[in-house]
Amino acid sequence: LSGSEQNPDLTGKSVRDVIGRARADVPAPVKAFMDNGADFVVEKDLDALVRGMNAITGDGLIDAAELRREITARDREIANPFTKDLQVTAIHGARAYLGD
Repeated sequence: LSGSEQNPDLTGKSVRDVIGRARADVPAPVKAFMDNGADFVVEKDLDALVRGMNAITGDGLIDAAELRREITARDREIANPFTKDLQVTAIHGARAYLGD
């Protein structure tokens, strides 16, 4: 997906449609990629996801145990209000922003 022309929430300009899509399962453009994307992997668990991603390249580029450690570490940083991770700090700041 690239650009707002692919986003029905921006192109349709209908509040009713936006609310309907918010309650729906998967947006149609994403579902199209899930169903037809040659390099799009959807799985129920991490081990199956890693197997699927490695099958695309034919190499064992992704190690499931290492990826699990990275995900666990990132999850810990999200929960840490004093994180040193700049991306997570930006997320915390955005969530705390009250606006004008």
